[in-house]
Amino acid sequence: MKKLWRIYLLICIMVVTATALTKPKPDEATAEVTAYLQQTLPAFITSIQQLYDAVLKMRAGNAQQINSTKQALRQCRLKYKRVSLLMEYFFPSETTVFNAPPKYEVDEPDMEYQHPAGLQVIEELLFKPYKAANYKALLQQVLLVKHSAEALPALLHGFKATEAQVMESIKLELVRIMALYISGYDAPQLKSGIDEAYQAMAAISQLLQAYIKDYAGAEDIKLCMQNSLAMLQGYPSFDGFERLRFLQQCAVPLQRQLQQFVTANGLQLNNAPALNTSATYLFADDALNKNVFTIAGSNGLNANLVTLGKTLFSETALSGDNTRSCASCHVPGKYFADGLKTNTIMHSDKNLQRNTPTLLYSVFQYSQFWDGRAKTLDEQALTVLHNKTEMNINEDSAVQRLSGDKNYTALFTQVWPNEEKEVSIKHISAALSAYVATLTPFQSPFDKYMRGDTTALTPAQQNGFNIFMGKAACGTCHFIPLFNGLTPPLYNKTEYEVAGTTSTDDFTKPVADTDMGRYNFFPIQFYKKAFKTPTVRNTAVTLPYMHNGTFKTLQKVVEFYNRGGAAGMGLKEEGQTLPSRPLHLAQYEKDCLVAFMQSLTDDMRRIHEIK
Repeated sequence: MKKLWRIYLLICIMVVTATALTKPKPDEATAEVTAYLQQTLPAFITSIQQLYDAVLKMRAGNAQQINSTKQALRQCRLKYKRVSLLMEYFFPSETTVFNAPPKYEVDEPDMEYQHPAGLQVIEELLFKPYKAANYKALLQQVLLVKHSAEALPALLHGFKATEAQVMESIKLELVRIMALYISGYDAPQLKSGIDEAYQAMAAISQLLQAYIKDYAGAEDIKLCMQNSLAMLQGYPSFDGFERLRFLQQCAVPLQRQLQQFVTANGLQLNNAPALNTSATYLFADDALNKNVFTIAGSNGLNANLVTLGKTLFSETALSGDNTRSCASCHVPGKYFADGLKTNTIMHSDKNLQRNTPTLLYSVFQYSQFWDGRAKTLDEQALTVLHNKTEMNINEDSAVQRLSGDKNYTALFTQVWPNEEKEVSIKHISAALSAYVATLTPFQSPFDKYMRGDTTALTPAQQNGFNIFMGKAACGTCHFIPLFNGLTPPLYNKTEYEVAGTTSTDDFTKPVADTDMGRYNFFPIQFYKKAFKTPTVRNTAVTLPYMHNGTFKTLQKVVEFYNRGGAAGMGLKEEGQTLPSRPLHLAQYEKDCLVAFMQSLTDDMRRIHEIK
């Protein structure tokens, strides 16, 4: 017996020792990351110096020298992608200067502005007509990036990293590759996105080696990496890149394999809480964590609460004159929109100011309404109930009506059995928001394709996705997987854009729209005519389009963007964030774009199910 016990003890010691030897310790992870950055940062810093030298030589605006500077910028961006996954994870505040969007970012609610700076601003200036003022701004930006880069090595003093942190940085970089890099989000005019994605993928591959070498599924991960790198390397055309095939055959399988590795080794972290750490891939219906999107007061999405909310959604007693319900404007049979340019004001034949958006997937936003004036679905519900032009009911009337209905009091008591006053306006809004939060079916042909059904999309729809995420640049504002303004890779903010929408869809005689959008709620210049970026999911069946409902067809929407918005059509729209340069889409490309957007239409049977 003693002999058996000794053998068992020896086996346990061997297992523990083997595990300790094969898994990098925290100090080893720190050493590996430090060594990697020490190896790759000098090349990035050198590339910035070369960019600076190129800018100095283009004082006279010589076309050849400008092109040389563009190539120097391209090389600089490629070198940055070798370090971006670690820099943006471990040193996010220090590295915003390198790859921040070329527009003012507003930090709410403090309303602090982040001035445009860095490589994306440099690109924008390089592609503008040469002027002395532009050159001066360009030189200032390059100097800023140069000085910031030269200070990077100092960040490594006292630096610490764990294996779990490295794996999370890798997973987030893969999301950037899928959602941002291949769409050209970082460098829309250089069109270097595919090459940048390759460099980022190569960095992932190199960093992974130390962690997966003794992992049972290492060969599967390596195969996914090889397939990804092979497809990205040396692709001849940015516009022609087969993004759908890359995602479905390369990136998604790699995500699945990495998730298995992280789970098997207990390396889950949650520094990006909007991302579900247990989801297997970005297009899974549970990839985003609904609870992060502040469904205030809803006590979770339990079945009784959702059932109550679904009942209240069609309840006309929640309007001042007992004639209107939520479902009157967000019609379930019309994909929770109404099919009207704008609906009517209560007790009037006049129209509301804005188009009624679909409620589908509205939970996946950090603000509600076109102008984002409500932060939660609960707040949205209360705003509509109290609005004199919409539901026009006060709190006392709503509570009194429902309290007098035995069926409702039973439903409210079932959800809140221990509260003295079960029926309250707070509970009403919580129930409504809980129901709306379930309207996330993920049952479109596109979703089925991403789950492996390669027959779900037609060739035109597949081509349309590639154009959407490439040449047409739609995916640089309507981000995957929601195709709305929820920004990757952290999905921690909702974007507002000044699209330069016209007041009609007659583009031969364009007229500027006068709606000031978010500026009416936050009166700062960057919000003039700014609106929340809506989802493109179910857009084919929720016409008409834009905040003013002025575009009657998807063809008109595509043509609007093809022309570069209001500014592209010659109207003065100084704050337009939509690039004013034309897209030069051929007719078949426009048709494919429309076909793809049609593939985002959900199966109605699933929409009406409660999850």
